[in-house]
Amino acid sequence: MSKITSSKSKVAPEKLKVAIIGTGGISGTHSKSVKACPDLEMVGSCDIVAEKAEKAAGERGGRAYTSAEKMLDVEKPDLVLLCTPQMVRVEPIRLCAERKIAMFIEKPPASTMAEALEIEAALKKHPIIHSVGFMSRYLKVVERALKLLKGRKLIMMRQYYFCPMALPEDFKSLPRFFFKKELSGGLVVDQAIHFLDLVRYVTGSEVAEVHGFGNNLQHPKEPEFTSDETVTLNLRMKNKVVVSHTHTWAYSKWQNEVELIAVGAHLRLSVITGAFKGEVDGIQVEYKEEDNGYLSELKA
Repeated sequence: MSKITSSKSKVAPEKLKVAIIGTGGISGTHSKSVKACPDLEMVGSCDIVAEKAEKAAGERGGRAYTSAEKMLDVEKPDLVLLCTPQMVRVEPIRLCAERKIAMFIEKPPASTMAEALEIEAALKKHPIIHSVGFMSRYLKVVERALKLLKGRKLIMMRQYYFCPMALPEDFKSLPRFFFKKELSGGLVVDQAIHFLDLVRYVTGSEVAEVHGFGNNLQHPKEPEFTSDETVTLNLRMKNKVVVSHTHTWAYSKWQNEVELIAVGAHLRLSVITGAFKGEVDGIQVEYKEEDNGYLSELKA
């Protein structure tokens, strides 16, 4: 991760310079990961609200900026963490790509297909090392499960994600952004997308067909809540693996599980707790380990 200054001397490696664009909630999580890596140094925080940029810089190190372009030109970071809302992706990505600065881009990579194609064109014109923030594929529990299933044909995946975001208390305390489908993409694009990426990673295939249904029986749609609150999706992958994903914001607890059914094996994974149980060739298996997917993601 660090830049070696000399192969002949024992001089300490030069730290990689990191800057953040967007200082909202998720940027704090990524900043903690930066602080946990001794070969990284935070050099700048940018936000269109000066007070937010200054607060972030004061807590995390580096200088505050309200212009991403100025920060990139002055600080010349080696890596940018893009933590803006998904409606603000195209311009920061273009600025970094033109300057050959590597990027970590929070999910989703775009808010519309038109913007996604514009971003793709910019990255093809100015190729840079870049990654989108799908941290589930970096979890130890996923890595261990895939090792157990290596060489076995995967038949299907079944997964669910339950949480209380649509219940009155949580709804009142959370930013309205999450619940406006036209801004966040709603339940599927802002949250379920982690699990849908995990499907692509685990199956090694892309989605060929989708059937989906949704409802709002707990919190009816209204101007402040335009997303579905409950969704069920059936997917057929190009390699014929079938997947079921059920997701709701109307459950009283945070809970999830991913089931992997392969020839001679059945595993049930919890992404939240980093554990799985199941059986392989009739033998009971169990695993649990403390993990930080955000840190593993940044190191990767």
